[in-house]
Amino acid sequence: MLACSTGSAWLALVVSCAAPAPRPETAAPPPRAAEARPAAAPAPGLPAGTGPWVHAAQPDLRRVTVVVKASPPPALAVRYRQLATRYQRLEPVLRGAAEGGFGSGFSLVWRGASGAAPPRAFVVTNRHVVDLATDALVVFGGTELRLPAVVVDVDPLYDLALLAPAGDLLLRGWPEQGLDVASAPPKDQEVVVASGYPGLGSAPSYQVTRGIVSNERFLLDDGTGERLYFQHTAAIDPGSSGGPLTTEDGRLLGVNTLKARNREAVGLAVPASAVVAAVERAASARPLDEAASASQARGACEALVRALSLGKSGLGAAERAIGSRLAADEGMNSLGYLQADGEWAEAFIDDPTRVIVRALGWRLLASALPDGGSATAGCVPVSGDQAPAAHRFTVKTRGGAVTWSFVREQGVFKLDAGPLAAPKGEAPGGSPHNTKKWSPTLR
Repeated sequence: MLACSTGSAWLALVVSCAAPAPRPETAAPPPRAAEARPAAAPAPGLPAGTGPWVHAAQPDLRRVTVVVKASPPPALAVRYRQLATRYQRLEPVLRGAAEGGFGSGFSLVWRGASGAAPPRAFVVTNRHVVDLATDALVVFGGTELRLPAVVVDVDPLYDLALLAPAGDLLLRGWPEQGLDVASAPPKDQEVVVASGYPGLGSAPSYQVTRGIVSNERFLLDDGTGERLYFQHTAAIDPGSSGGPLTTEDGRLLGVNTLKARNREAVGLAVPASAVVAAVERAASARPLDEAASASQARGACEALVRALSLGKSGLGAAERAIGSRLAADEGMNSLGYLQADGEWAEAFIDDPTRVIVRALGWRLLASALPDGGSATAGCVPVSGDQAPAAHRFTVKTRGGAVTWSFVREQGVFKLDAGPLAAPKGEAPGGSPHNTKKWSPTLR
């Protein structure tokens, strides 16, 4: 059975709709980009048109809506398989986690305001669909054609991730057109269309539904600040996460992310303005030279210091800074740090990766702030560091100096290794039959 997993204590009424892999017998938005755009000359082989998006006059939602299949990074998948042989009660859960799951997404093709650069193709989905994965498979148009993609951007505020072709795939099946973006935010009672690939049995199955905007402004506090979403009545189900919500004529209004528990037909969508900002950020990114790489890594380190200095309120930002190797090496033996979060074993069954990331967030708090105080100083590069892919920094806390290592994953630098407080257990406590479900972020 596929089921939406529940929101955490701060979001008890909200659930998300990503589907796990089948198991043996898931502040204000950035300003909207300016709508007035000069006409752009199309690249060879691409359709003509105006504006920053390459799209058809009458978009085919079935063609531009995709299935995103993401597996955990290899080190974490190996770790899950090793643990599956040790804990028989959790073997189906852990083997399913090693295989990964699926969600929905959609195609956008950006040519920019000037049209001078070649168009850039992206797939938009939810961050919780890809979790810690650095690459994924994208299935277009309900076919069995699977094309590799890489995660090039994860949004720092919203539950969004951008995927791009792994290599030049525009000539090998990747759609040359995507959706256009609506020229105005959604309005109450506006008709909307949701498309995606929710699960039917153990496989994704295309679904398109209609509804109306039932609340054009819904402010949700995710623990790190208020975010603006909008509410609608189009049906969404497990596996719909990351799918587009459009106008009747197929223009993007938002990205389906959450649905409410114990309510009829209440879905939440990330506004399209956040998607536009993410695409512009990814499209403008350039390869990093050594100096830029070091600067970005140091910025990530300092952002983690600031998050930890906030204590519990910085936990969400700390979670987003955790890299895949740290999760693989230390995630399972950090689960004891979740005792303060109450009954969470059911959430582990839904999505182990999200739960171990939350556990590591709590462990980081205990490691960097052992006396409950705040981090006091920034990040000092380790002198003479010769590591080609990692950047190491000395960080001063009230508990003393520690060394953190950062590597680039999903388009950002994340914490790859560093000293942590003592481990607390490896297998999740509690009963898998608990009725109260826990979740670390927007799942």
